[in-house]
Amino acid sequence: MAETTDITIDPSVLKERTQAYSSLTDINGANVFTNTFEAKVKQYKDQINQSYGNVEEGVFIQSVDNTDIYEQVKSVMFSSSEIKVKKESYTNTSSATGFAIPIMGIAFVIVIIVMIRYVNKRRRKWREHDVNIYAYE
Repeated sequence: MAETTDITIDPSVLKERTQAYSSLTDINGANVFTNTFEAKVKQYKDQINQSYGNVEEGVFIQSVDNTDIYEQVKSVMFSSSEIKVKKESYTNTSSATGFAIPIMGIAFVIVIIVMIRYVNKRRRKWREHDVNIYAYE
């Protein structure tokens, strides 16, 4: 069996392909592997490290024995004169609707049981009636 397809493969298209590839760093003018780029990265890292150093000097260099710092911390921590009390609130979850669903379920089951018993009772009467009216010849 010979299968025919509508697809034609033309390998000459591969030879006509142009070499127009350019990376994003070349397009945007970011020369990643140059000395000037490395210098800019080093300068940025030094700037970040210097800012961290300034923060560390401001926080950790001062003496711990200085009671002035403790007073400042206390004043900041306890500056609010407002006393907030969280009240425990209880909600009444047992309501009429909480009991209504189980009661309706139980009533539904009872109605089903009564219906089944009634249908069975009627079937017995129908069978007895059919037996009693059967005409023997």
